[in-house]
Amino acid sequence: MAVRRAADSTWQVDIENRGARTIEAVFAMEADADRFLLMRFGVLWRLERGFDDCFPLSPAEGVDVKASGSGYAVRAGTGSAEILSKRQAIRFSHVAGESLAAVSARLMT
Repeated sequence: MAVRRAADSTWQVDIENRGARTIEAVFAMEADADRFLLMRFGVLWRLERGFDDCFPLSPAEGVDVKASGSGYAVRAGTGSAEILSKRQAIRFSHVAGESLAAVSARLMT
């Protein structure tokens, strides 16, 4: 997984698997891409260690998650994102606008 700056000035989080790259999410702000990447690694870390998913199954209050094209649009007070997976979009709704330290703390509890 990596964060990359796109030609249109958006920030993309992509996954490379066996040489094929898939864009998992597109963000207007680099900070949101960083939050998403930390969230993704943290969820994987938790699941590998047998911990439960620490994110609710519904979007955070005040954050809009809607189907959009080939993914899901997430609109929060701090920014916007287009995320391929509905579950990842819902998870991101809970960390949108949080500091990286707060995201990390959430994942460690």
